[in-house]
Amino acid sequence: MGRAALIAACLCVAAPAAGQDAPIDGNDFAIDAVATPVLASSRITGLAGAYTALAEGIDGVPWNPASYASRSLWELDVLEYDLTASVLFSGSFASNDYFLNGRGQGFGIENFVFADVGARLQYGPIGGGVTLQAQFYDVPSDDGAPAASVSLVSIHGGGGYGLFDGQLVVGGGARAVIFDTSILGAEEAFSLQGAGLEVGSVFRHERLPFRVGAAFRTPVRSQVVTDDEMTDVPRQVAGLWRPRAVGLPWEVQVGGALQIGPRPLNRRFRPKKDLARGLRAELRHRQCEREREQVRRELEARSEPVPELRCPRLRVRARDRAWREAERQRVREEKLRMEEAIEIAEASVDDLWAELYEAMPRRHLLVSVDLHLLGPVDDAVGIDAFLEQTRRTRGDRWTTTFRLGVEGEPWP
Repeated sequence: MGRAALIAACLCVAAPAAGQDAPIDGNDFAIDAVATPVLASSRITGLAGAYTALAEGIDGVPWNPASYASRSLWELDVLEYDLTASVLFSGSFASNDYFLNGRGQGFGIENFVFADVGARLQYGPIGGGVTLQAQFYDVPSDDGAPAASVSLVSIHGGGGYGLFDGQLVVGGGARAVIFDTSILGAEEAFSLQGAGLEVGSVFRHERLPFRVGAAFRTPVRSQVVTDDEMTDVPRQVAGLWRPRAVGLPWEVQVGGALQIGPRPLNRRFRPKKDLARGLRAELRHRQCEREREQVRRELEARSEPVPELRCPRLRVRARDRAWREAERQRVREEKLRMEEAIEIAEASVDDLWAELYEAMPRRHLLVSVDLHLLGPVDDAVGIDAFLEQTRRTRGDRWTTTFRLGVEGEPWP
């Protein structure tokens, strides 16, 4: 594509936790499961997560559920599908302050892996799909050996609809969170699961060079999952106090995107004309007209009155066996020629639409901004503080995050 990411910045403003860190000594706390860095596909990461207004593709669903039914410029067919998969390994996260807890090198992690997969199906203005994002990482003990393995899985599923030929898209669905912790040398410590709702929209008028998007998510409070054989949930497992819940706060996202240059940002969805339907209707009409003339000739030959005969429904059918056999042969030949003509015509239309897309100007500069508001999670600590068993409060107040991303293609 030749697209170059020029600038990506993410500024976060949050209220710091007050007081000294005290040890966790009970189950009266929750885990704030909000991801601290932007973890997404390469394009969204390159835009610093400022994707609420752009909102297209299945990988955009965690930012705006309108992505379920928001078509890209190249999605021209009535039926389209979208698949995504990406993997991110630890890299510098293994030694840097991954959890953004402000403690210098912070709480180190090892064997960090982020993965996401998703699939989306679009038919006309309707779209739907599912996407899964997962974080897996090992937390080392004092001697450097892995002490705990933590996984946080987020699943989004839903659908959307494009109004006014896709110039206003709305979407909604559900998000679920699954949090598992395993201790080295022990069985699974515990698992917590929960779900919430999410809705979003994006305005993308064809004649305007900008988009505006918004999304809202309800809180998620995950509860401890037990099996049928577990009569008493343990308060501690392998020395770790079990949290009462894993939570995600309410979230509000608003964003805008502006594209400068000759390349269009938005496009109306105009379905291709159904050539096959028109050609088949024309063939049926010709066949009916031939039979109508044959019926008239037969009635006149028998000196019978000729009633009003109209296509496509004839109340009187031709009786001449020789004519009917010849007509069946003509119909077979016409259908073969028609199917060949349909195939050639549809291929020509597809080629034309592809050429029109390729002929679009490529030079552009895209600026995207997001404002992300997160509500509080009561009595919450981060995953790092939980594994350290320290009451380092996080997410106890509302948080504001501002994101700015710029990408462009100055040379076609």
